[in-house]
Amino acid sequence: MRNRRNLGFTLIELMVVITIIGLLASIASVAVLNKLKTAKIETSKTSMRSIKQAISMYYMRKNRVPSELAELCGPEGDENRELEMEEPPKDGWDNDFLYTPRDKKNYDLVCLGSDGVEGGDGDGKDITLADLNKRDTDKDE
Repeated sequence: MRNRRNLGFTLIELMVVITIIGLLASIASVAVLNKLKTAKIETSKTSMRSIKQAISMYYMRKNRVPSELAELCGPEGDENRELEMEEPPKDGWDNDFLYTPRDKKNYDLVCLGSDGVEGGDGDGKDITLADLNKRDTDKDE
């Protein structure tokens, strides 16, 4: 016959297992959150590259940059749309990009980062066309 004391886990054994699971979960969540931040930044940069390319195509066709990003979009079947979507893309944090045409050829395109306001540093740092150009040049070398 078995002794009744050996039928289950002790409180200390359960506490040790729960502590180990908690430590593993916290380590994993930090790694996942860091990857999520990186993914949102890269998503924003990819969208900016698409917009930049669409603006170049628009410029070749009309000899000017669009007055707003919505000019690059349109319904399916519209031969004038440069982006394959009905509305301009959003950044990785689901915010609109800031687009400002300066003249017929030049424009500014900015992603406001995670904080959604101009300026900032760290995760909230803005992403500009200069950041894209610098990154694209680094890839070529």
